[in-house]
Amino acid sequence: MQPFINIFGRDIPTYGLLLISGAVIGWFLFSFLVKRKNLINSNDAMFVYLIAISGAGIGSVTLRPIMNIIGVIFSWENYRGRSIIELFNYVTGEVVFLGGLLGGLIAVVLFCRYYKISIPIVFDLAAPAVAIGHSIGRIGCLLGGCCFGMEVSSTHPFAIVYPTVSLGAPAGVPLLAVPIIESVFLLILAIVLTGVYLKSHKQGLSATGYLIFYPIGRFILEFFRGDIIRGTYGWFTTSQYISMGLFVFGICYCLILQKRKLHV
Repeated sequence: MQPFINIFGRDIPTYGLLLISGAVIGWFLFSFLVKRKNLINSNDAMFVYLIAISGAGIGSVTLRPIMNIIGVIFSWENYRGRSIIELFNYVTGEVVFLGGLLGGLIAVVLFCRYYKISIPIVFDLAAPAVAIGHSIGRIGCLLGGCCFGMEVSSTHPFAIVYPTVSLGAPAGVPLLAVPIIESVFLLILAIVLTGVYLKSHKQGLSATGYLIFYPIGRFILEFFRGDIIRGTYGWFTTSQYISMGLFVFGICYCLILQKRKLHV
Protein backbone atom coordinates (compact mmCIF):
# COMPACT_ATOMS: atom_id res chain seq x y z
CA MET A 1 0.00 0.00 0.00
CA GLN A 2 1.05 3.63 -0.35
CA PRO A 3 0.36 5.84 2.71
CA PHE A 4 2.22 8.77 1.13
CA ILE A 5 2.72 10.03 -2.40
CA ASN A 6 5.56 12.34 -3.32
CA ILE A 7 4.42 15.45 -5.18
CA PHE A 8 7.04 18.11 -6.02
CA GLY A 9 9.32 16.78 -3.32
CA ARG A 10 6.68 16.67 -0.59
CA ASP A 11 5.15 13.56 0.94
CA ILE A 12 1.37 13.96 0.75
CA PRO A 13 -0.86 11.51 2.71
CA THR A 14 -2.79 9.47 0.17
CA TYR A 15 -5.68 9.18 2.64
CA GLY A 16 -6.16 12.95 2.68
CA LEU A 17 -5.69 13.16 -1.07
CA LEU A 18 -8.38 10.53 -1.65
CA LEU A 19 -10.73 12.26 0.82
CA ILE A 20 -10.42 15.49 -1.15
CA SER A 21 -10.85 13.61 -4.43
CA GLY A 22 -14.01 11.96 -3.07
CA ALA A 23 -15.44 15.33 -2.06
CA VAL A 24 -14.70 16.81 -5.50
CA ILE A 25 -16.17 13.88 -7.43
CA GLY A 26 -19.14 13.91 -5.07
CA TRP A 27 -19.68 17.55 -5.99
CA PHE A 28 -19.58 16.79 -9.72
CA LEU A 29 -22.25 14.11 -9.28
CA PHE A 30 -24.29 16.38 -7.00
CA SER A 31 -24.23 19.28 -9.49
CA PHE A 32 -24.99 16.93 -12.39
CA LEU A 33 -28.13 15.69 -10.63
CA VAL A 34 -29.11 19.27 -9.76
CA LYS A 35 -28.97 20.24 -13.43
CA ARG A 36 -30.85 17.16 -14.62
CA LYS A 37 -34.03 17.95 -12.65
CA ASN A 38 -33.45 21.60 -11.72
CA LEU A 39 -35.39 21.30 -8.44
CA ILE A 40 -33.16 23.78 -6.60
CA ASN A 41 -31.08 26.60 -8.07
CA SER A 42 -27.34 26.19 -8.55
CA ASN A 43 -26.39 28.79 -5.92
CA ASP A 44 -28.41 27.02 -3.24
CA ALA A 45 -26.89 23.70 -4.31
CA MET A 46 -23.35 25.08 -4.01
CA PHE A 47 -23.95 26.51 -0.53
CA VAL A 48 -25.68 23.34 0.64
CA TYR A 49 -22.71 21.25 -0.48
CA LEU A 50 -20.21 23.56 1.21
CA ILE A 51 -22.23 23.50 4.42
CA ALA A 52 -22.42 19.70 4.24
CA ILE A 53 -18.63 19.43 3.78
CA SER A 54 -18.05 21.82 6.69
CA GLY A 55 -20.42 19.91 8.98
CA ALA A 56 -18.89 16.62 7.89
CA GLY A 57 -15.40 17.91 8.66
CA ILE A 58 -16.40 18.90 12.18
CA GLY A 59 -18.33 15.70 12.83
CA SER A 60 -15.59 13.44 11.50
CA VAL A 61 -12.99 14.70 13.98
CA THR A 62 -15.26 15.03 17.02
CA LEU A 63 -17.10 11.69 17.16
CA ARG A 64 -14.11 9.58 18.20
CA PRO A 65 -12.95 12.00 20.94
CA ILE A 66 -16.47 12.09 22.37
CA MET A 67 -16.72 8.30 22.45
CA ASN A 68 -13.19 7.91 23.82
CA ILE A 69 -13.82 10.45 26.59
CA ILE A 70 -16.95 8.53 27.58
CA GLY A 71 -14.90 5.33 27.59
CA VAL A 72 -12.23 6.89 29.78
CA ILE A 73 -14.82 8.20 32.25
CA PHE A 74 -16.56 4.84 32.65
CA SER A 75 -13.33 2.82 32.71
CA TRP A 76 -11.05 5.24 34.53
CA GLU A 77 -9.20 2.46 36.36
CA ASN A 78 -7.76 1.36 32.99
CA TYR A 79 -6.37 4.81 32.20
CA ARG A 80 -5.48 6.38 35.53
CA GLY A 81 -1.79 5.49 35.17
CA ARG A 82 -1.37 7.32 31.86
CA SER A 83 0.05 10.81 31.53
CA ILE A 84 -1.97 13.77 30.25
CA ILE A 85 -0.15 13.58 26.91
CA GLU A 86 -0.88 9.86 26.56
CA LEU A 87 -4.55 10.41 27.35
CA PHE A 88 -4.74 13.29 24.87
CA ASN A 89 -3.15 11.19 22.10
CA TYR A 90 -5.55 8.34 22.86
CA VAL A 91 -8.65 10.52 22.81
CA THR A 92 -7.85 12.51 19.66
CA GLY A 93 -6.44 12.00 16.21
CA GLU A 94 -8.83 9.88 14.09
CA VAL A 95 -11.20 10.82 11.30
CA VAL A 96 -14.48 8.87 11.42
CA PHE A 97 -16.83 8.73 8.42
CA LEU A 98 -20.02 8.17 10.42
CA GLY A 99 -19.19 11.19 12.55
CA GLY A 100 -18.84 13.16 9.32
CA LEU A 101 -22.13 11.81 8.04
CA LEU A 102 -23.94 12.86 11.20
CA GLY A 103 -22.23 16.25 11.22
CA GLY A 104 -23.08 16.88 7.58
CA LEU A 105 -26.66 15.73 8.11
CA ILE A 106 -27.21 18.10 11.03
CA ALA A 107 -25.55 21.03 9.23
CA VAL A 108 -27.65 20.53 6.09
CA VAL A 109 -30.92 20.24 8.03
CA LEU A 110 -30.23 23.44 9.99
CA PHE A 111 -29.14 25.33 6.87
CA CYS A 112 -32.09 24.18 4.76
CA ARG A 113 -34.63 24.95 7.47
CA TYR A 114 -33.23 28.44 7.98
CA TYR A 115 -33.18 29.29 4.28
CA LYS A 116 -36.37 27.34 3.47
CA ILE A 117 -34.74 24.91 1.03
CA SER A 118 -36.53 21.59 0.55
CA ILE A 119 -34.81 19.01 2.77
CA PRO A 120 -36.23 15.96 0.90
CA ILE A 121 -34.89 17.30 -2.41
CA VAL A 122 -31.45 17.95 -0.92
CA PHE A 123 -31.33 14.53 0.75
CA ASP A 124 -32.14 12.82 -2.56
CA LEU A 125 -29.42 14.77 -4.33
CA ALA A 126 -26.89 14.13 -1.60
CA ALA A 127 -27.35 10.36 -1.25
CA PRO A 128 -25.55 9.30 -4.48
CA ALA A 129 -22.88 11.97 -3.96
CA VAL A 130 -22.13 10.78 -0.42
CA ALA A 131 -21.93 7.18 -1.59
CA ILE A 132 -19.50 7.88 -4.45
CA GLY A 133 -17.36 10.17 -2.29
CA HIS A 134 -17.20 7.58 0.47
CA SER A 135 -16.32 4.87 -2.05
CA ILE A 136 -13.26 6.85 -3.12
CA GLY A 137 -12.39 7.69 0.48
CA ARG A 138 -12.29 3.98 1.35
CA ILE A 139 -9.51 3.53 -1.22
CA GLY A 140 -7.62 6.10 0.84
CA CYS A 141 -8.17 3.85 3.87
CA LEU A 142 -6.74 0.94 1.91
CA LEU A 143 -3.64 2.87 0.84
CA GLY A 144 -3.10 4.39 4.27
CA GLY A 145 -3.59 1.16 6.18
CA CYS A 146 -6.54 2.07 8.37
CA CYS A 147 -9.98 0.43 8.67
CA PHE A 148 -8.37 -2.92 7.94
CA GLY A 149 -10.07 -6.28 8.16
CA MET A 150 -9.67 -9.27 10.43
CA GLU A 151 -6.87 -11.78 9.96
CA VAL A 152 -7.68 -14.53 7.45
CA SER A 153 -5.92 -17.40 5.73
CA SER A 154 -3.32 -16.49 3.12
CA THR A 155 -5.37 -18.48 0.59
CA HIS A 156 -8.53 -16.44 1.21
CA PRO A 157 -9.70 -14.87 -2.09
CA PHE A 158 -10.11 -11.46 -0.44
CA ALA A 159 -6.90 -11.47 1.59
CA ILE A 160 -4.40 -8.61 1.34
CA VAL A 161 -1.04 -8.16 3.03
CA TYR A 162 0.11 -4.70 4.13
CA PRO A 163 3.79 -3.69 3.91
CA THR A 164 5.83 -2.31 6.80
CA VAL A 165 5.10 1.28 5.72
CA SER A 166 1.42 0.83 6.61
CA LEU A 167 0.27 3.43 9.14
CA GLY A 168 -2.14 1.21 11.03
CA ALA A 169 -2.56 -2.32 9.71
CA PRO A 170 -0.17 -5.03 10.94
CA ALA A 171 2.46 -5.73 8.29
CA GLY A 172 2.99 -9.12 6.70
CA VAL A 173 -0.30 -10.57 7.94
CA PRO A 174 -3.09 -11.64 5.53
CA LEU A 175 -6.11 -9.50 6.33
CA LEU A 176 -9.60 -9.38 4.87
CA ALA A 177 -9.80 -6.59 2.28
CA VAL A 178 -12.64 -4.78 4.04
CA PRO A 179 -11.82 -1.33 2.53
CA ILE A 180 -12.03 -2.78 -0.99
CA ILE A 181 -15.26 -4.65 -0.25
CA GLU A 182 -16.87 -1.54 1.22
CA SER A 183 -15.61 0.65 -1.62
CA VAL A 184 -17.17 -1.65 -4.23
CA PHE A 185 -20.39 -1.85 -2.23
CA LEU A 186 -20.57 1.96 -2.05
CA LEU A 187 -19.82 2.34 -5.76
CA ILE A 188 -22.67 -0.02 -6.64
CA LEU A 189 -24.93 1.82 -4.18
CA ALA A 190 -24.01 5.18 -5.76
CA ILE A 191 -24.83 3.89 -9.26
CA VAL A 192 -28.16 2.43 -8.14
CA LEU A 193 -29.14 5.58 -6.22
CA THR A 194 -28.23 7.77 -9.20
CA GLY A 195 -30.48 5.66 -11.43
CA VAL A 196 -33.28 5.76 -8.87
CA TYR A 197 -33.04 9.54 -8.59
CA LEU A 198 -33.06 10.12 -12.36
CA LYS A 199 -35.94 7.74 -13.11
CA SER A 200 -38.19 8.21 -10.09
CA HIS A 201 -40.86 10.90 -9.74
CA LYS A 202 -41.24 10.29 -6.02
CA GLN A 203 -39.28 12.25 -3.46
CA GLY A 204 -37.32 10.31 -0.89
CA LEU A 205 -36.45 7.10 -2.73
CA SER A 206 -32.79 7.96 -3.24
CA ALA A 207 -32.29 9.17 0.33
CA THR A 208 -34.16 6.31 1.98
CA GLY A 209 -32.27 3.83 -0.20
CA TYR A 210 -29.02 5.17 1.20
CA LEU A 211 -30.26 5.46 4.80
CA ILE A 212 -31.49 1.86 4.77
CA PHE A 213 -28.94 -0.04 2.69
CA TYR A 214 -25.70 1.65 3.71
CA PRO A 215 -26.29 1.04 7.46
CA ILE A 216 -27.08 -2.61 6.72
CA GLY A 217 -23.85 -3.04 4.76
CA ARG A 218 -21.78 -1.16 7.33
CA PHE A 219 -23.31 -3.11 10.23
CA ILE A 220 -22.36 -6.41 8.60
CA LEU A 221 -18.84 -5.32 7.60
CA GLU A 222 -18.09 -4.20 11.15
CA PHE A 223 -18.03 -7.85 12.22
CA PHE A 224 -15.11 -8.41 9.85
CA ARG A 225 -12.99 -5.43 10.87
CA GLY A 226 -9.67 -6.02 12.63
CA ASP A 227 -8.96 -2.57 14.06
CA ILE A 228 -10.13 -2.42 17.67
CA ILE A 229 -9.73 1.37 17.92
CA ARG A 230 -13.36 1.85 16.84
CA GLY A 231 -14.59 1.11 20.34
CA THR A 232 -16.89 -1.73 21.42
CA TYR A 233 -19.74 -1.29 23.86
CA GLY A 234 -21.49 -4.52 24.77
CA TRP A 235 -22.06 -6.66 21.69
CA PHE A 236 -21.55 -3.95 19.08
CA THR A 237 -19.12 -1.26 17.96
CA THR A 238 -19.83 2.47 17.96
CA SER A 239 -20.34 2.32 14.19
CA GLN A 240 -22.88 -0.46 14.53
CA TYR A 241 -24.93 1.50 17.05
CA ILE A 242 -24.88 4.51 14.73
CA SER A 243 -25.80 2.27 11.79
CA MET A 244 -28.82 0.97 13.72
CA GLY A 245 -29.85 4.55 14.43
CA LEU A 246 -29.50 5.54 10.76
CA PHE A 247 -31.50 2.51 9.68
CA VAL A 248 -34.37 3.42 12.03
CA PHE A 249 -34.17 7.03 10.87
CA GLY A 250 -34.33 5.86 7.24
CA ILE A 251 -37.45 3.79 7.91
CA CYS A 252 -39.15 6.66 9.75
CA TYR A 253 -38.14 9.11 7.02
CA CYS A 254 -39.61 6.81 4.35
CA LEU A 255 -42.90 6.49 6.27
CA ILE A 256 -43.17 10.26 6.74
CA LEU A 257 -42.61 10.92 3.04
CA GLN A 258 -45.13 8.24 2.06
CA LYS A 259 -47.68 9.88 4.32
CA ARG A 260 -47.04 13.24 2.66
CA LYS A 261 -47.06 11.64 -0.82
CA LEU A 262 -44.42 13.99 -2.19
CA HIS A 263 -43.77 13.89 -5.93
CA VAL A 264 -41.43 15.78 -8.23
